[in-house]
Amino acid sequence: AKTSWMPTAYNVAKVMYYADDYPGIIAIMVKKGLLSVNRNGSRNVSPLPAIRPVAGAVVFSKVAGTVISLYSLQGRRVITLQPSVDAVTLPTASLAAGTYLVKVRKAGCEIISRVITVMQ
Repeated sequence: AKTSWMPTAYNVAKVMYYADDYPGIIAIMVKKGLLSVNRNGSRNVSPLPAIRPVAGAVVFSKVAGTVISLYSLQGRRVITLQPSVDAVTLPTASLAAGTYLVKVRKAGCEIISRVITVMQ
């Protein structure tokens, strides 16, 4: 008699972990401007941007040289900021009430994304 076996669950996700000191990871981070390596071999990691909602606004910090984009849930880009200073405040009064996706990019690489909800 022929027996066939079928798995009841199948995990299609293949997750690989690389340590922070893995040479390939270091090369990618240096290329994207997220990490610099000094002549003595010490590394300087660029601080990740922070997104903080406050009353009537969203405050972005550590964002100099990035591109901040705000998208509606329908995928329409609502606003784009290219700050040259370290901190930017986006007033929410001009935005319609709703949920938005915030993406922060640096050197073409998405480094952070968050979902925010604006209530009027």
